[in-house]
Amino acid sequence: MSVIYHIATGASWAQARRDGEYTMSTLDKTLAQEGFIHCSDASQVAGVANAFYQGERDLLLLVIDPERVTSRVQYDLAPDQPAPYPHIYGPLNIDAVTEVRPFAPGSDGTFRFPETLLSERAVVPVPGKLRPAGMGDSGQLRRAGGELVTGSPRSARLPYIRVTGI
Repeated sequence: MSVIYHIATGASWAQARRDGEYTMSTLDKTLAQEGFIHCSDASQVAGVANAFYQGERDLLLLVIDPERVTSRVQYDLAPDQPAPYPHIYGPLNIDAVTEVRPFAPGSDGTFRFPETLLSERAVVPVPGKLRPAGMGDSGQLRRAGGELVTGSPRSARLPYIRVTGI
């Protein structure tokens, strides 16, 4: 599953859950003001957080499945940046958010991308007894029998999960 990320405040996410959609673009700017919702790939999250969110409290990292987003997702170049950033051009439907994690800086005040998110998404099909994904699973990666598995029917990149004991 390829995912994108958005840094949100606890208050803005709570409001989105009440409204059924998320409409903040970035810290203190709405979708209506900015025209899109700022997102990042895994390699961009820490840089964005350190540039724009220093000193902020009650931050969350939204893990978003772009295949579930009902608005247009587009990668755009940003000034002085080597890689394009993902942007959502419209409200973010909350069911596209597959995970919400607290996001705080380390003891030195620097934000780092949560390594657990990287390791949880570094899944490759493994040899053994396999079955097609999408058999009623939630679409989220999870631990099962000491292994990471997914059952997302939307994920062509991870089409199988390992099943043991067949």
